[in-house]
Amino acid sequence: MKKILKMILGLAAGCLLGVFVGLAAAVVFGGKTWAEVLSKVANIDVTTIIIPIFIMTIGLVVAFVLQIIVHEAGHLVAGLLTGYRFVSFRILSLTLIKRDGRLRLSRYSLGSTGGQCLMAPPLRPIEEIDTRWYNLGGVLANILLSIAALLVCLLFDLPSEATIIMVFVIFFGLFMAITNGIPMKVGGMNNDGYNLFHLEKSPLDKRILCKMLEANARMQNGEQPRQLPDEMFRE
Repeated sequence: MKKILKMILGLAAGCLLGVFVGLAAAVVFGGKTWAEVLSKVANIDVTTIIIPIFIMTIGLVVAFVLQIIVHEAGHLVAGLLTGYRFVSFRILSLTLIKRDGRLRLSRYSLGSTGGQCLMAPPLRPIEEIDTRWYNLGGVLANILLSIAALLVCLLFDLPSEATIIMVFVIFFGLFMAITNGIPMKVGGMNNDGYNLFHLEKSPLDKRILCKMLEANARMQNGEQPRQLPDEMFRE
């Protein structure tokens, strides 16, 4: 929510700066005085400015949160289809956790991430566990939603407000697909693209990751680290 608030404040500051620059340009280049410019501004219906800005801000927030939800849902669906087991699903700081066979809501946040879907690896030999679809699911979901939003804009005559939201959905979807799909490290953490290409080439890292996911799943169910099997701490 802090990131969203900063985004809104930044948008508002940009709008105010743009208005000021426009007024200053009218004075400098248009031969107007500040009194004349301000008198014309005073006669403007403020609602014609505030309402579009308000709609854009709401559309920005809705599109941002929607693409985060879709991204993590993509990981969830791809994981379930390849044998992974649900552990937790987080959007911003709101987290849905499976504990003792029941789903519970809690709050948890992690720097540099807007959401996170954690799952336990399939109960099969490590060489038979596929990590590619699990990592690719989020990017694919963002791209599919962006394509769907584009088709809606092209095929339907939408109100301007809905069109604004669709444009933001497309923008954030492509942004998240690029930043998560191109292999890189963000804040010291591997992104999905990095894991997608790296894990299948490194059996050791793949085995360690699967052990970490399994350990996390067990601790979510109440096990203490000292209760975990010794082999989970060996390479």
